[in-house]
Amino acid sequence: EGGEGEEERGSREGGEGEEERGVGEEMPLFYFPYAVNEYAPRITAGHVVLTCILGIVFREEQAMKWVVAGMAFDFALRFFFGGAPSPFGLLARLIPALGFLPVRFTAGTPKQFATFVGTGFSGAAALLYLVADSEIAGATVLGMLACASFLECAFGICIACLMMHYGIRFGILPEFLEAECEEAVIESEKMFRESYFDPYDSAKPRKEKKHVPGLAGADEPAAQGYVALQMEEHPDRVEDIALPYKEVTDEYKLHTQNPIRYITIADFSAPLGCAGLAAVWKVADTVLGTPPGVWKTFAVGSAAVFALYLTLYALRAVVYPRKVWKEMHCQRVGHMFALIPLIFLIFSFLARDFDETFADVLFWMAAPLQYLFMILFIARVLSRDFYREHFMPSWVIPAVGPLIAAFVAPDVSNTNLRVAAWFWFGFPALLTITFFIMSLWRFFFEVHPEPRQVVDILSLLPSLSFLHLSYVSNTPLLFIVNPTNALKYDAFAFATFFAAVAFMAVMAWAAFFYNLFGQHRFHKHMWVASFSLDSFAIACLFFYARVTKSDASEFLLYTSLALATAVTGVCLGNTLVDICLRRYFIAHYKWGPASFMKLTHFAIRELMDQLRRQVNQISGGGASADEGKRVGAMLSDLIFIHDMHQRHEEEVFFPYYRSFFPGAFVEHTQCHEELEKPVPELQAIVASLTGGDDIDGAVQKLGDILEGYIKDMEEHLDAEELRIIHVPRKYVNLKMQKLLIRKIMDTYHWSEHARFIPIVLRYIPYHAQRIRFLLALHWAVPHEMQRIGMWVYTALPRFTWERLARDLPAIVPRPLFSHRRY
Repeated sequence: EGGEGEEERGSREGGEGEEERGVGEEMPLFYFPYAVNEYAPRITAGHVVLTCILGIVFREEQAMKWVVAGMAFDFALRFFFGGAPSPFGLLARLIPALGFLPVRFTAGTPKQFATFVGTGFSGAAALLYLVADSEIAGATVLGMLACASFLECAFGICIACLMMHYGIRFGILPEFLEAECEEAVIESEKMFRESYFDPYDSAKPRKEKKHVPGLAGADEPAAQGYVALQMEEHPDRVEDIALPYKEVTDEYKLHTQNPIRYITIADFSAPLGCAGLAAVWKVADTVLGTPPGVWKTFAVGSAAVFALYLTLYALRAVVYPRKVWKEMHCQRVGHMFALIPLIFLIFSFLARDFDETFADVLFWMAAPLQYLFMILFIARVLSRDFYREHFMPSWVIPAVGPLIAAFVAPDVSNTNLRVAAWFWFGFPALLTITFFIMSLWRFFFEVHPEPRQVVDILSLLPSLSFLHLSYVSNTPLLFIVNPTNALKYDAFAFATFFAAVAFMAVMAWAAFFYNLFGQHRFHKHMWVASFSLDSFAIACLFFYARVTKSDASEFLLYTSLALATAVTGVCLGNTLVDICLRRYFIAHYKWGPASFMKLTHFAIRELMDQLRRQVNQISGGGASADEGKRVGAMLSDLIFIHDMHQRHEEEVFFPYYRSFFPGAFVEHTQCHEELEKPVPELQAIVASLTGGDDIDGAVQKLGDILEGYIKDMEEHLDAEELRIIHVPRKYVNLKMQKLLIRKIMDTYHWSEHARFIPIVLRYIPYHAQRIRFLLALHWAVPHEMQRIGMWVYTALPRFTWERLARDLPAIVPRPLFSHRRY
């Protein structure tokens, strides 16, 4: 099967978390990226030129005026949220992703300013067309926009970018913006190169090895006695629980795409969102008279995607049965198996207009299975130990399925399922309310650093919507006909509907004003938002048709319909881009508080590379005092950061690990001792470099020692990443990981942390890795983030701090303007 340690694949290349290593545009979803592929804005500019020309030629057509307004809206979307939610932006990213154009990165901030200027011009043209009814003036503004966009598209000349450059040059804009742009471009180029162009040979096997506890590393008498007794009395059992690790015999790319190996049960949220949109437009066909071809097209397309995913997952179950078994019993994703029968239930609703018999078969195949899965899931939750961190709002999904069955039941042919529908309604309704309260409680009072947990809060919206819909569909006697022949809801129906409306309002406010869902790059779990809005749109359609056709209900109806369609389109477009960029169907890299240790490795490696380059530059002689001080400071940082890192291991982590595996990791302790031997000589070189005494001689001595020292250090880091990095993930639970990090913070003096943390952040090569490092600390010691923020603010360059504070506001210390009190 390739073993269960897949998360360790490519440990040198960012194995702690997929979010750690982006490819230029792997920025948060609703966020203008720091660096973009130069050809993406040029393609977008081409779309703008074409739209402007059409807007000028057909300026008398009312439909064309609305197209210009749509272009202005697209500009606004790209300015505020980046290219991810924009039709022009998605198309511009998809074309280079298909490989038709090369990748060449440029700074994102000037492009965002250009988008702001484009928003002003296109918005002015739309207002002149639609409000002032001045076609000549509107066409003139479009002509100016078309000329500027043509220069960008054809020659790469960005007028607004030049304006921003001179704004920085003349002091109108802050200087750190330029440094931030340069850093982002360098990072993006390096990330792209290392992610896609490192050689690998996936045909080579990986060897499974085990470490059997022995007396060699059990230096304490009690540990020696324990190991000797176990080896003597139960040698076979000692072998059974020996520490496994994999010796990777080849280098892997970070983005090794394999749809069979890496498809997960959570991927079925994509066909669920597409099928849900088809259901929305089917109800819209009944209520509003929209063309039936719309929902039928969506239905056929979602059925094709669902069939493809089912085939891939069935192959995975055959080829990698252990992976599927582990997924079924995982506390975090096991409940997502309810997605499959849930999708069948939606298709039974859609298939009613094609073949009633087939629709009945789908219903009776899925509805009992869905209810049984809910019972088994709740029974497992009650009978097993779970941490609060294991709970996720998406646990409500097994309860949503029976509610959908109750909603669809009245349409089943030749049967009266009223009683059965209430059976499907009762217990899931109770679970919906329970999980709703638990989810809000956790989000109110606990840290939720993972993007999946943030997006999963939207899982509560379909639970409320289908709680309402399943009740309404099965209570015809509760409706009374008023003199105007309008149907009215009873109290519970009104309460559940308006609860869904209020929750939708809360989510919309959090999304647009607090950027709750746009803080992380696109991920397959974001398809949850698609189905959530689909369910809400269906509820709005029912309310409009059965209660009142007022302006408020009409606003809710069309807004929810537009949002459901737009969000599904955004998810579909980003999924296609990710597939083309090989960011979909790839290994999922897990992380936790203990990732703090692995990320320190990245900083050490980058520091060694920079130090080597600096020494090579000045090794020819004639080094200035400033160059000597710079090299001396880097060498001092390297000595200090590795000393702190090995103390963390030897005094905190290794003693706890050896309680699992007595005698383990003795060779790593010996490596630490060997790496300490040249330190006195290196410290003497630091003193010479920083003191200005014989700089050339000190550089020569450093050059003689450095290559061997770096080689030994890299071999040591490789060995740790091979044999130790996976231990906390597999053997140390989340609570204990946090306790170990807290022990580190409590054991050492604050002055050591105040130097160590900024050094790690300074030399970690990528911005996303810096965020992950701080998030690991935030997860374990959230109460320390203000103090850590003060250390970081005073030690790092301004542009690095601005990026960190923008993505993790919790570190902003009290005196600064953007500080948050708690």
